[in-house]
Amino acid sequence: MSELLAIVSQDADYYLMLSYILKGAGYRTMLVDIPSEAVTTAEELELQPSSSTASQVREF
Repeated sequence: MSELLAIVSQDADYYLMLSYILKGAGYRTMLVDIPSEAVTTAEELELQPSSSTASQVREF
């Protein structure tokens, strides 16, 4: 199974472009449109975010 990457953005075109590139590289993607929910979403998917995950979440 490929890695799942959450793309945090409110820009649909940006998400589609980045998702296309990442899928070509073998990753699965999901959109998180509210930056403050990115860590919560990762926890709900039972991912183990690193301690630096929260500091990396920012709006594009």
